[in-house]
Amino acid sequence: MNVRLRGDWESWIKFFLKGVTATAEGATNSAIQILAMKDRYEKQLSEMPGNNNNSHRLLDLLFEMPRISRADVKDRLEISSPTAGALLEQFENLGILADITPERQRNKRYSFAEYVSILEEGT
Repeated sequence: MNVRLRGDWESWIKFFLKGVTATAEGATNSAIQILAMKDRYEKQLSEMPGNNNNSHRLLDLLFEMPRISRADVKDRLEISSPTAGALLEQFENLGILADITPERQRNKRYSFAEYVSILEEGT
């Protein structure tokens, strides 16, 4: 209102820039957390006995699709359904994924909960 009535642009610009700064700082903090998390999980997967490339491919996919099903993994990674199921089970056992449909025996969905939480913090 002061801008319209008194031409007080300086106060409005300061207010606006504080908002831009806070948003940029939040985005930077989220990016730092996400990169640290990704590095931690990549290291964890690399150190596992019998590690294969599909584990790393699934981790990359989770950053694109943080909520996922066996069919999604099968189709996107072009692997068999049993292999997709084994990967999802492995990631659930490692705490990377959480089953968000525990009442189901089939067509389960999983969430990359830590990633989703970081994204939700920033908004």
